[in-house]
Amino acid sequence: MNFDKVITINGNKFNFVDLQRSLDSAIYKNESAYLRIGDPSKIKKDIDFHKRMAAQGFPVAKFIDEGPYEDKYFFIEESLGQNFGELFTKETEQFGKIKNETFSSFVKVCEEFALAQTKSAPCQVSWAEFEKGLHVEYILSELPLESDRIISALNIVEKRLSVFPFVITHGDFTPFNVCQNGTIDLEDSFIGPAGFDPATIAVHLDWFPESKEYEYFQKYSFSESQNFEFIGAIDDVYVSCGFPKLSGYIPEFNLIRGIWFSVRMHNTPKIQAFRYNLLKNLLNKYL
Repeated sequence: MNFDKVITINGNKFNFVDLQRSLDSAIYKNESAYLRIGDPSKIKKDIDFHKRMAAQGFPVAKFIDEGPYEDKYFFIEESLGQNFGELFTKETEQFGKIKNETFSSFVKVCEEFALAQTKSAPCQVSWAEFEKGLHVEYILSELPLESDRIISALNIVEKRLSVFPFVITHGDFTPFNVCQNGTIDLEDSFIGPAGFDPATIAVHLDWFPESKEYEYFQKYSFSESQNFEFIGAIDDVYVSCGFPKLSGYIPEFNLIRGIWFSVRMHNTPKIQAFRYNLLKNLLNKYL
């Protein structure tokens, strides 16, 4: 699909920001809102998840409008302000660390999100369907020599994580998709076990090297006390809802999160190799 640099809808002008990962939709923005536009079936799926999450009390952007545009479909949502990934990066550049008060604000949004997730349970989806959201078929084709070990590990992980109900899942729950007023970018939303999203916060930095020689690299880090604060907060939410503590299942979530992080990285070969090696090392430790 072709996307213009500027789109005007209902008298409102939006400037192109970026293509989404699927390449069949794009993101635009103006001073107060974001526009997501592209393949009608894809955009309508995103709209469905957005509305479901809003109805369940998830901290997501206010839905403003939707409709057809030429051969595409669009929806408009309010801007939720600067995301925490940008805030963490800025503070790290200025002060060499993330301020504790900023991190605590981040944790509060994550707590609200985690609590809303628990209320969306149980979603009736099979583990096989969840594996589609993980893109397991991609990692098996990209690393054929590791396919038997990956399948064996997933069988173990499935049994271990069976204690968690399936819930509405963001899919790419990192600080760059968490804002001071809620969460954004629901492009990768699907149904998965409770814990998958908050565990992403706990482990995502492992999948970004510190060296700037890579296409993607760490722009900030969490202190030990900040890690403890985050995990403790999510554990408290889960215990209050009758779920197991997230802290007891980090290795399992890290492994499946790593599959998602590692696939379809052919355009960034350095980070692809880094993540492949990390995934193989996790398999060595897990099996």
